[in-house]
Amino acid sequence: TVSYDRLRREVVRLTESHSVDRDSPEGLAYEISEQTPRRGFGVKVRVQFRSIGPKSCEANILAELRPLGKNLSDQNAVHKAFQLVVAEVAMRYGDDSKGLLRAYLDLNNSLNMPDVQADPAFAQPPDPAAP
Repeated sequence: TVSYDRLRREVVRLTESHSVDRDSPEGLAYEISEQTPRRGFGVKVRVQFRSIGPKSCEANILAELRPLGKNLSDQNAVHKAFQLVVAEVAMRYGDDSKGLLRAYLDLNNSLNMPDVQADPAFAQPPDPAAP
């Protein structure tokens, strides 16, 4: 569980829980559940990375939004709040300038990964049984 302060008209204390669903050589999946509703919607985000080759992976970010408000009678207000929450979630977890996916992509691009086939440090030792 992580707590942090965020400005929402005033500074409010927000809390979210992080849990790892799967961590294996084939991939990583974890979940972020926000404990404080955003504009009357509960948010749960599932982040998945799956290996699809020696130098590539697939990333998926799925957000689940659930209405938590008691007064849902004004459908225009609910729809507007929903659109704002979708935009906030996309900004926080997507590939925008500050999103989680953008941070992963920037980190990946900044790493200098050795070329396994060209680097002698990764060369296979000669097979003594080979002619």
